[in-house]
Amino acid sequence: MIIKSMSRKTKSFDQLSNYMDSEKSDQRFDLHHNIFTRGQENIAAEFMTNSDYLSKRKNGNYLYHEILSVTLEEGVDLKYAKDSLRDIAQEYISKRCPNNMVFGCLHEDHTNHVHYHLMISANERDERKRLRLPKANFEKVKRDLENHVLEKYPELKQKKVITASNQDKKLSRKASDQKRRTGRLDRQEFIADTVRKAMNQASSFEAFKSYLNDNNFEYGTRGKNYKVTVTHDNGKVVAYRFVTVGVHEEFESYLDLIAPSERYQEPKKRTRRGKKEESSAEQGEKQEDGSKAKNNFKAEDAQKTKAEDQNAKNTKNNQKPNEPFTEPKTEKSAFARDVENIYEKKKAKKAKKQAKTLKRKPPKL
Repeated sequence: MIIKSMSRKTKSFDQLSNYMDSEKSDQRFDLHHNIFTRGQENIAAEFMTNSDYLSKRKNGNYLYHEILSVTLEEGVDLKYAKDSLRDIAQEYISKRCPNNMVFGCLHEDHTNHVHYHLMISANERDERKRLRLPKANFEKVKRDLENHVLEKYPELKQKKVITASNQDKKLSRKASDQKRRTGRLDRQEFIADTVRKAMNQASSFEAFKSYLNDNNFEYGTRGKNYKVTVTHDNGKVVAYRFVTVGVHEEFESYLDLIAPSERYQEPKKRTRRGKKEESSAEQGEKQEDGSKAKNNFKAEDAQKTKAEDQNAKNTKNNQKPNEPFTEPKTEKSAFARDVENIYEKKKAKKAKKQAKTLKRKPPKL
């Protein structure tokens, strides 16, 4: 079942009612909720009169155009589907807008589904305020209605759409529309159907892959996703993930029965304690390496000092017994010799001056 809602910000009651009440509609199933007139023009005029109560507001809604649709599954009687859809529409109105004006027409211009067009006033009858239904409340109304249809009208054979899981909603709206228009399986549903047949007929994982290969399907994985690569009739090669075509959970349950080892296993996550222990071990290794390097450095330094002491001792032993120990003389540079000469001259000049001063006679008292 599908429910669509579209708001209008203009008073286009005549245009919408004229479209609804056309050759496409079955007038025996027209709905009139809180409406006292009949006929398309009179109904449009009554909606217009009720909208005059509303205060003018920028971007304010004046009406809602909503659609309720059910698919015509194989074996479902058309008359039963129409009667059921009328009851469903009345149930929807009672939950969605019990005090608003509603005009409804049932269209049967498609072979694979029937649907209602509903024109709903933005305000309750003769009220000045617009009726605002919060999004969460509207979603609840749609979910409750679908559950009502599935429970009360199982003969309609409707599938879950609004209350379906996120995985089941992977099929695109475009693909669903294509199925409603043509009544044929789209590519994704064809892939899912083939995979399900393989699971039903194969009692082993090898037989499963063999069945797919016979249908030009090549099974594979990518990370935690299962997939099949398909070569289509036009030569195009496309990979379809099981999660996209809606068979991921079914396939994992199938693997649990025939080949648990083929199922994707989540990698084990390190706990905080494990990380701490690993970090402590790494830190201990680093400290150990640092201590070894420090000890090696000390050993090398001690060995170098010992070698220097031995060299000095050998040099001292090479001196004669009566000679004092002297450091080996090295040749002085020219600059050093010049500095030494200047220093010696200054020293000699100072000594000469002191000697001259001592030779002077003391003054007479």
